Amino acid sequence: MDFNQRRFHRSLSSSSQGPALSMSSSIYRRGVAPSVYGGAGGHGTRISTSRHMLNYGSDPAGGNLFAGNEKMTMQNLNDRLASYLERVRSLEQSNSHLELQIKHWYETNTPSTSRDHSAYLEQIKELRDQIKDAQLQNARCVLQIDNAKLAIEDFRLKYEAEQGICQTVVADIHGLKMVFDDLTLKKADLEIQIEELTKDLHLLQKEHEEEVRSLRAHLGNNVNVEVDAAPSLNLGAIMNEMRQKYDAMAQENLQKAKEQFEIQINDLQKQVTVSTEELKGNKDQIKEQRHTHQVLEIELQSLLSMKEALEHTLQETNARYSSHLATIQAQLNLLEGQLVQVRMDTERQIHEYNILLDIKIRLEQEIATYRRLLEGEDVNSGFGGGSFAGGLGAGYGGAGGGGFGGLGIGFGGSSGGGSVGIFPGIDGGLISGSEKETMKNLNDRLASYLDKVRALEEANTDLETKIREWYETRGSGTGDPGSQNDYSKYYPLIEDLRNKIISANIANAQLILQIDNARLAADDFRMKYENELALCQSVEADINGLRRVLDELTLARADLETQIETLNEELAYLKKNHEEELQSCQAGGPGQVSVEMDAAPGVDLTRLLNDMRAQYETIAEQNRKDAEAWFIEKSGELRKEISSNTEQLQSSKSEVTDLRRALQNLEIELQSQLAMKKSLDDSLAETEGDYCSQLSQVQQLIGSLEEQLLQVRADAERQSADYQRLLNVKARLELEIETYRRLLDGEAQGDSLVESSYVTASTSQTPSTDSSKDPNKARKIKTIVQEVVNGEVVSTQVKEIEELM
Repeated sequence: MDFNQRRFHRSLSSSSQGPALSMSSSIYRRGVAPSVYGGAGGHGTRISTSRHMLNYGSDPAGGNLFAGNEKMTMQNLNDRLASYLERVRSLEQSNSHLELQIKHWYETNTPSTSRDHSAYLEQIKELRDQIKDAQLQNARCVLQIDNAKLAIEDFRLKYEAEQGICQTVVADIHGLKMVFDDLTLKKADLEIQIEELTKDLHLLQKEHEEEVRSLRAHLGNNVNVEVDAAPSLNLGAIMNEMRQKYDAMAQENLQKAKEQFEIQINDLQKQVTVSTEELKGNKDQIKEQRHTHQVLEIELQSLLSMKEALEHTLQETNARYSSHLATIQAQLNLLEGQLVQVRMDTERQIHEYNILLDIKIRLEQEIATYRRLLEGEDVNSGFGGGSFAGGLGAGYGGAGGGGFGGLGIGFGGSSGGGSVGIFPGIDGGLISGSEKETMKNLNDRLASYLDKVRALEEANTDLETKIREWYETRGSGTGDPGSQNDYSKYYPLIEDLRNKIISANIANAQLILQIDNARLAADDFRMKYENELALCQSVEADINGLRRVLDELTLARADLETQIETLNEELAYLKKNHEEELQSCQAGGPGQVSVEMDAAPGVDLTRLLNDMRAQYETIAEQNRKDAEAWFIEKSGELRKEISSNTEQLQSSKSEVTDLRRALQNLEIELQSQLAMKKSLDDSLAETEGDYCSQLSQVQQLIGSLEEQLLQVRADAERQSADYQRLLNVKARLELEIETYRRLLDGEAQGDSLVESSYVTASTSQTPSTDSSKDPNKARKIKTIVQEVVNGEVVSTQVKEIEELM
């Protein structure tokens, strides 16, 4: 309550009719404006102002009412009233200054609706760290991909080099095989020639020995020549025998050549069988790989469709949960707005409640001040328990009196407050019965009001403690009662960061897929390289073996040629030795033998033998050519079959290689799709888990906010009821203050407090007189009726009645 102007004035004066005591008390209130201390809505409670004058008259012969002691007492009381007024003015100034400071503080530190985004900062920081980690992982994956590409390129170069070396080695092997076949044929030819020469040599040696023995047997120291018609040699039989021998030899050589060629044909047939079986195995492998390829393609298509379904499900889940979260966020914003509004209302009510408590305290202080003024507790001298000769008597403790008729004012004390009674005394007791009851009722009501005020203060303290604890636990560390956490402006940033994380995860999955593909390709090239290296090593080993065989064949050929030359030289030497021995035998006789014969010329055996040898050599050559032609004819078909099988085998191998490569690619793609499916399943489960946890947290937050809202509303309603009760207490205290003020002004009124919250107060004022009637004197009765509703004076009526004494 703001009092713009309050003034107390007391004066002592004497009337023209004789010495009299004049006391006046007035309170002025002008221009009362709305204030923060004025109750609900910031409007002040207007207390009615009036100026009353109470004249106390005495008998002209009575002299002065107060002696010197009483004058000093009144002067002291007046001084104390002046000091009280000074304290009131200083309190009003300090109150206005404090009100300005409070307004300034509310203007500068008013609870704003600023957003507190501290809860999302850690999440944003964590998402940024995840993005940085994903970028580092991407960089590492790119580096691994580059290393894998370099390794693949290295393996490819090695594979191409080894493939070129392998092709060169295969060509060398084919050339060496042709040389080996040629050398094998030449070796067989040379062996046949050696055998023929060996046989001729043995035959010639045998003939030479026979001729030498025959010559030695016929020749001696004496030569007797007797010529009889001895029978000549049967050359036809000898030639037939030689022919039979040469035929047997040719037949044997032909049989050996056929056996040798049959062995080679058997080897070729084995090779054809092996190649046929290998070709059949390759065909079975091709069928199996084609079946596996079809199964993998079907599984890949199913995985692709499943991946598309998972991506669609993930998008639908994100959209559904996003819309649900948006709805819940709107509901949260609405609840937070309502909670903030309720908090502001609660704060406003708390502020008004505190203001009313301050007003109540000041009213109690003012009541105590009025009580002290009336009871005289602040002065050393009082009107206790005695009587004044001047016509005024006052008693304390509910009893007292004087020996004259006049105005009596009595105060009665109780545990809850004081009771006030104002009555005109006519030669009897100081306080009448009805006025005593009225003051007792007022005293009891004041005690009950003070109890209610104490209870309200305790409830207010408890509520402030609860609100402070709630702000400490729920206020996000800010302590601002009006803070509202709206994180809507961070949602796009968080969504962008989440999209970046998802794209980074997809990029990581793609990079991992590329790394797996590169690793599989590197493993494929490594296996090919190892296979080609093993093949190359085996071919090199075969080449080394063939070179050793070639060296052995070259040595055997040189040895055979050396043997042929040695045999030719030995044959020539034997022929020469035969001729020399024949000559020596012919020239070794002691006499001279002259034999003259007339006979037919002999047969030239050398020419016959040479013709026979040439003829059989021609036959042997023809047999060899026939055997070779037969071998070529037999082996041609086998070679054609072998070449066709080889071509089919090469094509089947290439097809198997292509199918293996396709299977590896399908397996790689299948593994990548499985990894992507797993990542999508994990992302879907993680997304659902995150959204479910967020929804549960939001539901818990909504439940807690609703509970807090209900609690705050209940507290606000309770506080509003307390506030209304406090307003009623304030109005009643103001009425009591008005009563005390009227008592100080010397008005006599009866207060009647009605349950319908309005008060009708009437005061009667009569001049004091003694028991003896004076016709020159008149009695004036003034009745004031005021109607008060909720602490405000609605209407005032004044009636005056003048009677002759």
